[in-house]
Amino acid sequence: ARDYLNDRTTFDAFISYTHQDNQPGFIGIETKLVEAFSAKVYSSPFYNHWTEHPLSPWLLGARPRLQSIDVNQLWRDHMLAVAMQLALSSPFGSGRFLLVYHPLDIECAAALNIYKTLLKPEDRSFIAIPLDILVEQWKQFTINNAEKQWLDKFSLRYLDLKASEAEFNAEKVR
Repeated sequence: ARDYLNDRTTFDAFISYTHQDNQPGFIGIETKLVEAFSAKVYSSPFYNHWTEHPLSPWLLGARPRLQSIDVNQLWRDHMLAVAMQLALSSPFGSGRFLLVYHPLDIECAAALNIYKTLLKPEDRSFIAIPLDILVEQWKQFTINNAEKQWLDKFSLRYLDLKASEAEFNAEKVR
């Protein structure tokens, strides 16, 4: 934590890999289904450093908007990926931040639309994909019956919401 953001920001999942040129890389993943974003405003000298770094993915002057509660969780997770790539002590030559969100989560989609306007047009460090599209892409790479069955169960649990629609709607009201 001290090497990057000096806080408790974490990814929900983390994939490390080695490029063909033997350089280590990673994908830090945040998953949003229906839970709300953090309601706290965050600020620190570490955040200022990474947000205003010459190689940062954010537009100059975007920091005040990035700190707002509707997008700051995306910013902090993305900032962790940026810091993990750019820190002098980092072992990673490349890194990306991936947001996976439920296609029916309209609050996340709204936050995502705002967040994308705060990124430099040439940025390639941020990827966002709805869960249903990710699952469809995974289906192309299933190798055996066990993987196909697991993916079907995963889809049933997270995407076929008929069985849990009442709970989902109750959560949206809260």
